[in-house]
Order: sequence, then C-alpha cells, then structure tokens
Amino acid sequence: MYNYKSIFSACFLAILLSCSGNFEPIPSESRAGASTNSIASSSSAEEPSSSGTEESSSSSVASSDESSSSITPSSSSNSNCSGFRDNPQPFNYGAIHGEIGKICDKRDDIKYSYVTYKSTAQNQQNSPTWMAENLNYNTDNSRCYNGDPKNCDTYGRLYSWTTAMNNICPDGWHLPNNEEWCDLANYAGVGNCNCRFLSQASSEGRCNGVSNFLKEDRYNFLAKLGGYYEISFQGLNESGNWWSKDSAFNNSYAWAINSSPDIIWNIKNKNYLYSVRCVKDTE
Repeated sequence: MYNYKSIFSACFLAILLSCSGNFEPIPSESRAGASTNSIASSSSAEEPSSSGTEESSSSSVASSDESSSSITPSSSSNSNCSGFRDNPQPFNYGAIHGEIGKICDKRDDIKYSYVTYKSTAQNQQNSPTWMAENLNYNTDNSRCYNGDPKNCDTYGRLYSWTTAMNNICPDGWHLPNNEEWCDLANYAGVGNCNCRFLSQASSEGRCNGVSNFLKEDRYNFLAKLGGYYEISFQGLNESGNWWSKDSAFNNSYAWAINSSPDIIWNIKNKNYLYSVRCVKDTE
C-alpha cells in the first residue's frame, strides 16, 4: 500500500525547487576559495599602486639625496666661510688708528678678529694687519692649556716652533718675524722702541712700556695671556709667549708679555709650546 503522504511531500518539494530557479548553493570549500581569490585579486590589484608608491618614495629619497649632496658642502668647501663677508670698522685712539674686522679660516670655519694699524708716527710707513686673537687651528704638536678645550676657545692653542713654521696660519697669512714684531712694538711705543739689533742674533731684549698697549682693549690687539708649556703648563692669565719666525743658536725667538709693562724677546727651545699670532701677507 502506497504512502500517499510521503509521495505528496516529495512532489511538493519538487515543485518548490523548480519555482526557485537555477539556484545552486556554493560548497563551503568553494566559498573559501572564492573569498581567497577575491582577496588575492584585490591585493594584486593594489600591488602596482603600492609598488608605484614605493618607487615614487624611493625616487623622492634619491632625489632628496642628490639634492642634499649638491648643496651639502664637503669638508673643503667650508659652508660657514662661503657666505662670510668682512665688514671692517675704523677705530682711533690717540696716535694709533686703523681698522678692525674679521677673517674666516677656510680650513675649519673658525673666525678671527684682526686689526690693521695706521700710525701717525713719522717713521711708521706701513700698515700691518695682525690677528687680534691667538690662533686656534687644531693640528699635530699643538695642545690646549691643561688639555682643556675651553682654554683653546678662550686663549687659542699652544704650538711648538716647528709646527708654527709649517704653514700654520690661514691662507694669505704668515707667522711674523722679529722685524714685524719690532714694528708692532713701535706702534705701541709710537716709534720709540729700538729693537733692530735683533738682526745680530741677540739672545734677549725688551721694549719698555709697550705691553699695556698690547693687552688693553682700546688698542684692539687683545693679547690674552694664554700661558705656555715648557716642562709643564704654566702662566695662564699671567704670561703669554708668541713665536717669531726667526731662529738663532739652534733655538727660536719668542716674544713675551706678562705683568711687566715691557714686551720681552728671548731665545727659546723649539720644542716648547707657545701661542701664535698671524700677520696678513702684503700684497
């Protein structure tokens, strides 16, 4: 005997499926694959854009690097000196007058004050230009007083004579000889200092009443007493010694300023460490 209820249920289900159209449910595994493919497709579509962004970014960095390298100076181009301009100003104190200004050392970009003296003394015909600061160029066989870099900033470095003679001054400047030191002393004494016998290799001498001229701000030489090194560091703020280009008796001349009112020259061991002042080359 037929089960009419089961047959009716089966027929009704067939009618419903035929009315729903061609609907085919996606198996779960296929759905996962479609989802994965969709993500991959989306990612693949975005990759060129991302790659393009990276290329653009990389190109931008390269461009930035090229631009940077084109404007960043090398150690020899000295950015701080490239735009430097001297602006000398006149000064006048009694019989002493001249100009003060600044130079820039292209080797390390350090700037130094200078003074050009134009004395009214009849026996002073030239107009020497001296650094108004002690040299602070860092090189072998030079030291800061007591090894403290702050002393170099204030007083400059201390050099052996051999080092001072090895083109230690900036381009266009030189280590002064005894005659130039003597001329400076004569500016200080307004032409009254007789130190010409230095050419006879005298071992010691002095110009009376000159050192105050070199120490006082009003004359703009600004002789800071940076001490010296012989057996040990000595004399900071009490004594200053500056090398001369000239030598004698297998040693070298140095010019000293201390608490005395006189400037003193004498023969010193070339291995001692003293200060350096530079003089501008004459044109």
